[in-house]
This record gives sequence, C-alpha cells and structure tokens, in this order.
Amino acid sequence: MTAAVDLRVLLSKQKLRAVFNKLDKDKSDSIDKDEIKSMFKYHDISDQTLQHVMSEYDKNGDGVIQFDEFEDMMIKGFKTKKPALGKRSSGNMEKSDRVTRGSVKR
Repeated sequence: MTAAVDLRVLLSKQKLRAVFNKLDKDKSDSIDKDEIKSMFKYHDISDQTLQHVMSEYDKNGDGVIQFDEFEDMMIKGFKTKKPALGKRSSGNMEKSDRVTRGSVKR
C-alpha cells in the first residue's frame, strides 16, 4: 500500500512538472506574470487578480513563480476545491473567473 501511495505522489509531481514546463515558455525554470496570463485562452485576468496570485504564491518575493511555489499553488487550489487563480475578494468566484479545461492553453 505504501509503495502505491508513493508512486501516486511521484506521478502527480511528474504531471505538475510537465504542466509547469509547458507554461514556462522561455525555459527560465520559473513562470512570470506574462506566462501566467498566457495560461488562459478565453479569460482576461485583471491586473489586480494577477497581483494577488503573485503576492500569495511568490513566497520568496522574486517576482516569478518557481516550481515549488507552483506546486503549492496547485495543491492549495485543489484542496479548497477552487482554482488557485481567480477572484478571492468576495469569497465567491464569478463564472467568468473559473478555470475550466477549455480555458487553459495547451
């Protein structure tokens, strides 16, 4: 049972790394604001929302999201059953701010 859990964690990290690498267009091993904005095909992410994401998840304050910060962002989003990116001021996300499979560029 432990081996199965460890394998699942490893595969999850590999999937997250693959997504991270796809978003990291300039191969800098970090995701900047422009790369975060480019994640969304059909949504305009406000500068305020983008700034909120950066301030919440850019733990070392260098202006970009490294893999460990990205991993935290994704895990936090799934644990709350809300996407990590979206409006948080009212506690309710508007339909236009929700992340869907079709809204993320591939």
